[in-house]
Amino acid sequence: MTITLRPTQTSDAALLLRIFTEAHCADYDRLGLDPGAHASLIQMQFQARQAQYRAYPGAAEYLIYPDGGDEVAFGSCWLSENTEALRVLDIAVLAEHRRKGVARAVLGRVFARATAVGKSVGLSVWHANTPAIALYREFGFVPANVDAAKEPGDLGNGYLELRFSPDATVTAPHAAIKQQADAR
Repeated sequence: MTITLRPTQTSDAALLLRIFTEAHCADYDRLGLDPGAHASLIQMQFQARQAQYRAYPGAAEYLIYPDGGDEVAFGSCWLSENTEALRVLDIAVLAEHRRKGVARAVLGRVFARATAVGKSVGLSVWHANTPAIALYREFGFVPANVDAAKEPGDLGNGYLELRFSPDATVTAPHAAIKQQADAR
């Protein structure tokens, strides 16, 4: 799958809220809130997340589209780049587009950039998000040693910190991306 990443615009607000709600708030229904309180909670969480990610150096939010078209967005992602590393802050894919290679395509773009500039890539992932963890491991991510007193990668809050270094041994899915970047 090939994709296009388009920087978000103010006019994308409703779509971004829909993507966020679908990807991150599915369990909120269990709270039993009245519809107004439910909507307010989601809006508050969305705004907090936006503010948190904007605080990262070099952070930008993108809509993910099929290559060559702006017809329907697959989802959104937040990426950050500073002088030392790239960071995947979030990849959120709408339900009807999940398990079709969208996140893999985003990671491919990130890896191509990281390999081209010789930077590592970091991300954190919820410990129970086994499909995402499996994907990240395919790309060569390993648990980061964030605290010697804890298991590697354990942030102590339910999230795992994973890192990829372009200098590390290259795994199969990443090998083609590295070869493409090296050829440039």
